Amino acid sequence: MDFSQYLSELQAIVDEDFNKAGFGGWQGRVLELQEGGKFIRIVAKDKRLDGSLEQYGSAFGFIVKEDNSAKSATTGQWFKAGDLLKTAGWKAPARNFSRGNITDLKNAQVRWTGVY
Repeated sequence: MDFSQYLSELQAIVDEDFNKAGFGGWQGRVLELQEGGKFIRIVAKDKRLDGSLEQYGSAFGFIVKEDNSAKSATTGQWFKAGDLLKTAGWKAPARNFSRGNITDLKNAQVRWTGVY
C-alpha cells in the first residue's frame, strides 16, 4: 500500500491545528515519510520564518506497513496496515494500541505535535 497519497491530508490537519495554536517564531511543520522494516516513520521538520527547514527533524509518529507484521505489546493483537502509532522515540513506535488509521484521518488522534 502506498501511504504517501495520504501525506497531503495529514499535512493539512497538522497545518490547521498549528494555525489554531497561534505560535510565532516559525511557520509550522513539514512532514516526510521514511521507510523502515515494519514501520514507516513520519518525520516533522520545523519551518523557520525565512522559509528554511530544520536539518534533521523529529519523529512525529509511525505507520504500520503491512497487516499482521507487528503486535500490540499490551493486547497481543496484530496491527493492520496503515495503523498510526505514537512515537516512543526516534527509532521505535509505542506499540500499546493504534491511534487510528492513515486511511481515516478524521478519526485519528493527530495534532500538530504528533500522533498522540
